[in-house]
Amino acid sequence: MYLKCSVMHQAAKTPSTLSHDSTTDAPKMSIKKTGRKSFTLGGSVPSARPRREEVSSATQEKVAKPRNDNQTTIPVATSLNCETLDRLKQEAPVPQERSLIESSFDRQASTTSSQSFVDRSLFYTLSHTETLLQSFQDWDEAFQDSPVPHLNSARLAHSFRDWSQRNGPLIFDSLSVAVDALFIRPPSLDTQSAADSKPAPSVSTVDALKASGPASQPRYLDNYEAAHIVMICIHALTSHVPVGWPQSWAHLRSLRSWGVTIPSARTDADSFVDPYVNITDAFEYEPAARLADRLLKAIGVRTCFEHILAAKHWDATAPGASSVDFEKSLTGIVLRHLFVVERVALESKRKMKSVSTVPKEPGWTVTATFIEWLKTIIIKHWNGKVEVNKWSNVGAAVMLLRDLYEHQRQLNVWPRTFKIPYLHEHMNPVDDPVKYLDWKLQLNTLHLLQYPELHPTDYLVKFFRVINLSSMMTQYDHTQHTHQMMRQFDPVLREPYLYIIKKRLKVTLNDYLILDVTREQPLKDTLDQLWKQERVNLLKPLKVKLGQQEGEVGLDHGGVTYEFFRVVLGEAFAPDYGMFTVDPKTQMTWFQPGSLEPLWKFKMLGVLFSLAIYNGITLPVTFPLAFYKLMLHTRFKFFEDRSSLGYICDGWPDLAKSFGTLLDWKDGDVADVFVRDYAFSYEAFGQRIDINMFKGDDSTPSKETPLVTNENRGAFVRDYVTHLILHTIRPQLKAFKKGFYTCLNPRSLELFTPKTLKKLVEGDQNISIPELRACATYEDYDAAHPTVRMFWDIVQGYSQQDATHLLEFVTASDRVPVTGYKSLTFNIVRMGNDSEQLPTSSTCFGKLYLPEYQDKEKMKRKLELAIQNAKGFGVV
Repeated sequence: MYLKCSVMHQAAKTPSTLSHDSTTDAPKMSIKKTGRKSFTLGGSVPSARPRREEVSSATQEKVAKPRNDNQTTIPVATSLNCETLDRLKQEAPVPQERSLIESSFDRQASTTSSQSFVDRSLFYTLSHTETLLQSFQDWDEAFQDSPVPHLNSARLAHSFRDWSQRNGPLIFDSLSVAVDALFIRPPSLDTQSAADSKPAPSVSTVDALKASGPASQPRYLDNYEAAHIVMICIHALTSHVPVGWPQSWAHLRSLRSWGVTIPSARTDADSFVDPYVNITDAFEYEPAARLADRLLKAIGVRTCFEHILAAKHWDATAPGASSVDFEKSLTGIVLRHLFVVERVALESKRKMKSVSTVPKEPGWTVTATFIEWLKTIIIKHWNGKVEVNKWSNVGAAVMLLRDLYEHQRQLNVWPRTFKIPYLHEHMNPVDDPVKYLDWKLQLNTLHLLQYPELHPTDYLVKFFRVINLSSMMTQYDHTQHTHQMMRQFDPVLREPYLYIIKKRLKVTLNDYLILDVTREQPLKDTLDQLWKQERVNLLKPLKVKLGQQEGEVGLDHGGVTYEFFRVVLGEAFAPDYGMFTVDPKTQMTWFQPGSLEPLWKFKMLGVLFSLAIYNGITLPVTFPLAFYKLMLHTRFKFFEDRSSLGYICDGWPDLAKSFGTLLDWKDGDVADVFVRDYAFSYEAFGQRIDINMFKGDDSTPSKETPLVTNENRGAFVRDYVTHLILHTIRPQLKAFKKGFYTCLNPRSLELFTPKTLKKLVEGDQNISIPELRACATYEDYDAAHPTVRMFWDIVQGYSQQDATHLLEFVTASDRVPVTGYKSLTFNIVRMGNDSEQLPTSSTCFGKLYLPEYQDKEKMKRKLELAIQNAKGFGVV
């Protein structure tokens, strides 16, 4: 298409040149050099006075006839590519007296013909949907694995950069106009369409782009075309933000997640200008914010269309038919393209040997910057209610963050990038978590507590503890109410009626769940007392009497309970007991396949776990992440052969490594090299048991197990992993899970991801002595006292094993709780002058009683004796 522009007629003739399409063109020179628009952008330039016979009929319809000899037509590109956009950028002047973000487009102030030409070109190509679909066809082999391979994101990120200095509002507002095409309903949802109308057969993006052209009537775009427009908008938004420095991004992400947009004084800023202010202003730039808002509304509407179409074609005989195919959805296509974008960017950084100075901070990347835009829209437009419309701008942003979070590894981002503590600051920390338990799933509404990746772990733990404490208070109030009623009936009722009533109300009248356990057989005593306990009794606060029958004296204010779980679980997880196995390298615990122990024992151990989590106890256990995924009913998705290795890499690293070698082997057939049967193998009670996993035809003898070959090795790895973590332990797992949910509301566990649930149950096994020292408090000592300084000098040289012994000696737990060191009590108390007495502790209150030793070697010897030989409770 051509646009008319009045320019002076070119009198002088210049030699012609050959264009890319083999047509004769006039020389392409800069406007600034010639003062004339004698060059073309993406197309040929007609001569000053084109002869009538040289103009085709199609061109005559598009180009108006010049009015006089002093006017001619200016050729404008029918589409843009990265090279053309860079050339337009060179022709657009940069205002010298305006800052980076404050520059704005003023049509009346743009007096130069070059600026006018650039503005018209940008508006035409970026605001017309069909023209935009034909634009940016910059093919590159690096992006051939992308669902939209014609988008060269490496060049797009560069081409859209620095336009805000020239006419940013024009670009953002033009793209906002093009985004309107995403709101058009699919034909099958049109009320005027036939009831049995079916969606048009899918075609490739390239064919669709070739077939499309400028049209007067808007049409429905398929998901690949929509992804093309969405990605261009994403590049415009992300390239608008300065690259900055990694340390600036780390500081900015931390503040903006709290809703803080005004930077405070920076003490670590370098002598030259810190880009923090420019980055902050870029996210507050109104034209860009309008485009981000409009884009998210369009994505929300498209997602709604996809769910409606899926529900419309639901088949009751095909389970799962109503679910949206993620890979073919708009969000799935965009994410799959971002996978390639981040992979190419990471490879480029590796070639340039670019290393971030800030750990776990990606700095500026397309995905990380887009995440900041999503968080910006949430903070700006959230109305403060925990229930959000799914298809609104905020709802679409929240669901997009979930999709990005689930693929964070491929996108080179970290979990903390998704946190928005601003949400917690505007929620009711008591009422909202409790009301969430009764909240019903809705088709068009989401609840913010459904998305734990948005909330810092500390806040999720607070919500969880509030829910459990509310349950405890309910049981306590019920007990107190029953006590009050009994006191009113005491003057009226007589024996034996009063005795019978009190006996039947014994469980109700107890304020606590009390377990009296011996050290000789703690597991048996525990299971016997938990068997057939009423659930209302299990929901009361737990109190433990440990070893009192053997003469130990210990009042349970928390420390005895930790010791109780350590002793009981230590016996239950012993491999000789036959219920669990322990990996000798990782010390990971897992269910014993083919265990002969009755299922009720697994259920009771699940109840024991439930009691510990319900009462806020950190357990001395180590389970792989797959265990917590199973507890949260997470579905295992094997999108490719290697994805199954991610479920076993932490619990069985050697097995995962050997399977990785098997999948990568290229030197011949693996059947000849590895000679491995297609079977799942495990050991039980000194015997090796093999299970044939092959699902071939019936002609294969049942006792003959085929070998793993190049053709079936991917299926073998998937089958082996599913047998390891699911099939061979299904009965035990089902029984354990039933007990696991005894005290816990299933909805409350939705507050956690598998990783955060693992931290809640197990805590942190890595002890940091500097952080432990920072949280320590003192009685009759101070941090500068010679004895205290001597103590920390000794502890600083401890190994991790000695550090865990010290923490267990003082707090009864060898783990740091999920909330960190700030919730840990480590109090050093002066216990007299120098003496031969060993240090002692009060685990219930986290107190270490330390005599004022004068000699460092003596303190070291006494301390090691105390922490390595501590067992039991007594009075000192």
